[in-house]
Amino acid sequence: MRLLLAGDIRPVHLRRYAEYFKERGHDVAVASAENSSDYTPDYDIRVFSAPDVIKYPTGIFSFRKALNDFKPDILNCHFVPNYGLLGAMSGFHPLAISIWGSDILVSARKTRFHKSRARKIMQRADLLLADAEMLSDAARKIIGHSIKILTVPFGVKRELLDLGCRKEIKDAERLKLVSTRQMVGVTRVGDFVEALNLLKGHIDFEASLFGDGPEYDIIKRKVDSFDLDNVSMHGALPHDELLNKLLEYDIYVSCSRSDSTSVSLLEAMASGLFPIVSDIAGNREWISHEENGLLFTVGDSSRLNEMIKRAVNDFDLRKRAIQMNFDIILKKAVWEDNMALVEKEFEALAAKK
Repeated sequence: MRLLLAGDIRPVHLRRYAEYFKERGHDVAVASAENSSDYTPDYDIRVFSAPDVIKYPTGIFSFRKALNDFKPDILNCHFVPNYGLLGAMSGFHPLAISIWGSDILVSARKTRFHKSRARKIMQRADLLLADAEMLSDAARKIIGHSIKILTVPFGVKRELLDLGCRKEIKDAERLKLVSTRQMVGVTRVGDFVEALNLLKGHIDFEASLFGDGPEYDIIKRKVDSFDLDNVSMHGALPHDELLNKLLEYDIYVSCSRSDSTSVSLLEAMASGLFPIVSDIAGNREWISHEENGLLFTVGDSSRLNEMIKRAVNDFDLRKRAIQMNFDIILKKAVWEDNMALVEKEFEALAAKK
């Protein structure tokens, strides 16, 4: 099968797709308008420097050239309003569009235009892929039930789960907390910093913030202004290095106001961390409050502070939750198992061409 993947190469997700299908013996090429210092796409989509609503449509000529050159059996475009749009404009079939979350949970809800655009793009697809049931439901509310949606989370590699299961879960005097979210507005990493400031003098902890983004400097200034000497910021790390670091921590925190299935959450669960995450639909598909983690209201750093104290003071809860999460990942979120489902669907589409 010849597969052309189109998307932003900066996040790790598209790269993981490419690596999986290459390892399975398929001919794979990646097309992207973005640049990365550590990954070069096979096809560079040339776009004008302009707002996104104009920017990506200008890449249609170089995108069609990539299609004509590579001659794929199937095209898989990631993220609805940019690469999904290019896929729809190209007229190529079979077309699979991967919905990532904010493309329809945030972008499509901005105006009637954004919703209409998302509907028209998704209606051109032969297959939609979503990583959470709530995301599939949101797509159906926009387009109805006429197009098949495969609901399957990205998942984590079995190797990471094996490492997590071998990790010693202990009740240390000083617990290590971590955030691995990109520092953008939607993830609200600053709320975590505010909760950590409230924790000062109440519990013994250290915390690390991994990730980069446009709000990095804002969050750094907040850490400095609170004089949080036990909070360190590490910027973005290569994915494998980040996963190795993750195993060193005890509690994972995410404050995001919008997510479908968060790969960062799944990685934390597989690594034996206790999750404390915002009470949103995407997280509730994986976390039940006071069973396998704790939930708090988006934007409520005081409540997050209380949830961290609750976790610190209840080792039995943490230990039970971690074991439950190992089982959940094994049953629902192993990367190799889930990608085999995607591969089967892609091969069936390619056979119909």
